[in-house]
Amino acid sequence: MNEQPRKPDTTNASAGDEAVAAAVKLAGKREVPPQGDYDRIYATVAAALKTKVAAKKRSRLGTTGLALAAGVAGLAVGAALLWQNAVPTSSPLASTYRIAGNVAYRKLDNADWDMLGTSTALDTAGTLRSEESGAAGLLLDNGTSLRVAENTTLRLLAGDRMVLEKGKIYIDTKASQKVRLEITLPSGVVRNRGTRFEALAADGFDRLRTRDGRISLDHKGKQLESGAGDELVIEADGDISFGSVAADDPDWYWAEELAPSPELDGRPLSELLEWVQRETGRALTYDDNATRQRAWETILHGSVSNMPPLDTLRAMLATTDLRYRLLDDGTILIFSPR
Repeated sequence: MNEQPRKPDTTNASAGDEAVAAAVKLAGKREVPPQGDYDRIYATVAAALKTKVAAKKRSRLGTTGLALAAGVAGLAVGAALLWQNAVPTSSPLASTYRIAGNVAYRKLDNADWDMLGTSTALDTAGTLRSEESGAAGLLLDNGTSLRVAENTTLRLLAGDRMVLEKGKIYIDTKASQKVRLEITLPSGVVRNRGTRFEALAADGFDRLRTRDGRISLDHKGKQLESGAGDELVIEADGDISFGSVAADDPDWYWAEELAPSPELDGRPLSELLEWVQRETGRALTYDDNATRQRAWETILHGSVSNMPPLDTLRAMLATTDLRYRLLDDGTILIFSPR
């Protein structure tokens, strides 16, 4: 950035952050329990943390706070051990890493719908259906992140082929040029080239938005191309229109909330910053070169799961001597409060 960053606001650095930091460090790397149990545990612990932080003359995390943090770790470990799913012996078509609300799956040779939970393996082709307020994050067998919005019906034919009957999905191939996907929409077949993009099948039109990389749509014998920042709308009557969408547009937020959590324990802070920047599409800067250097040298301890990128960033920075804030233009500023 050319402009001088404003002096960071350090008022959000609190005992609550210290408690989160202690909990993250003590919890370490853990298996993730199903979403419902995770939410109940999170709500209970969050309420307890607020009570402790609000206590008078408790500006720092003391013995009681550390005991509470240990309780957080114990709850996380207990839930993980209790609900850990068995890993299938063969490679599944896809597996869920995040489920919110009601999401069901019906195998190709089965008439019954099965409700999905976190860490569920989908071994055979079938149809995935999310209800209102339901959403899902899946990893395909080729490593692609597939994120499914509410009110969506998606047929999974193979790890690289699917049919979007209605609703909205987000694809992240990790920029791999080797991963090739075919997604059939009412308007045609979408193919990718190392990209992240969104596909929407709505009443009367389809819409494609490309965050980076390139995609193509085979539509009635024509091949339509879409690159980073492009929006393509295909009306049912045949009209085609083009628009644009920024990488940090709020319309991407739903997909950010379903991002797979990275492995952070023992990894450099710089990797977390790169992940947050990529998932949010935001620019990132530092208050000075010394802070930049610390970000490259800092090694993270502990891990968090099922949190949006910026929430993950705050929780993990609480284990370090660095913090972040958002500037007016949305840029992420990493700073040292000391």
